[in-house]
Amino acid sequence: MTYYEFCCKTLNNDRFYKYYDLKSFFDYDFGLPIDTPLNAFVGSRDLAGTALTIEELLLNDASYNIADAEYCVNELLNTSNSISFDDMIKNKYVDLHFKSLTLLNRIEISSKNGFISLFNFIESFLSSLGINYILSSKLLNTHTDQYITNYLANGCIITKKKHTSYISIINKMAVYPLFINNKVKNKYDTEVFDINNISSTFSALPLITRFNDLYKLRCSLVHYIESSPTFNTNTKITSIYKSHLDWFRIARMSLRTISNVAVYLWNSCGYLNNPSYIELDYKKFYKEQKQMINDYYKFSKLNLKALIRQ
Repeated sequence: MTYYEFCCKTLNNDRFYKYYDLKSFFDYDFGLPIDTPLNAFVGSRDLAGTALTIEELLLNDASYNIADAEYCVNELLNTSNSISFDDMIKNKYVDLHFKSLTLLNRIEISSKNGFISLFNFIESFLSSLGINYILSSKLLNTHTDQYITNYLANGCIITKKKHTSYISIINKMAVYPLFINNKVKNKYDTEVFDINNISSTFSALPLITRFNDLYKLRCSLVHYIESSPTFNTNTKITSIYKSHLDWFRIARMSLRTISNVAVYLWNSCGYLNNPSYIELDYKKFYKEQKQMINDYYKFSKLNLKALIRQ
């Protein structure tokens, strides 16, 4: 059940009250941060006072994969430093070489998975901002123009010929704050503000320029662009042929850049403080994921030693 659905339910409905154990909600006073989006999934009964958002799952998934890649990088360095002349004589070098190749593959795979998940996160975070605005308007019984609803909820506009035209992520990042801050209230206001000019100015920001370069790499990684009927031969395709360690460096840099973009978007929408329902300080949440990875492998090694003893 989403937070919005819960808010819409009448508290006089005894069956609903009993089934979802609403008393637990009120005992904990929800336990939810005040900025929790209305599209979040809220828990009931034993999970009362908790909420789950898609963007939080995706950010945790991305940082976990990148932390796993960093663990493998450290293991690779330890492996290379452990090779001695005696190991080469005793043919142990072959085993170490095989371990190094395995670690290199894991570094690239985890880095790419984390890199892609980061862009899934920022798109989900952006959609969450838009949907939360629409649901808040419904709760407050304020009218939202259908053009803005399609723009924010679905990331598209309906043309005069009834065709659906989807909006690029850069344009959405530039325009969403205008809608959420009520600077643009209908389709005709978009002409006054000249959205194309706003998007161009927005794209020129240093942070967004770095994001756009990474986004081009992401598109080259997940799309075979030349197979698209709209492919432009003048489009410069970003090469995806990079070394294992280069992918790790790119993933680490993307983690910092995209978390900063998320904070920038949050503040652009009129929020004075950073969100409390999700941690966007990449140093903090990345440190937690690294600790989780280290604990996991430490526990795995202990279990392996116990099995060997048996």
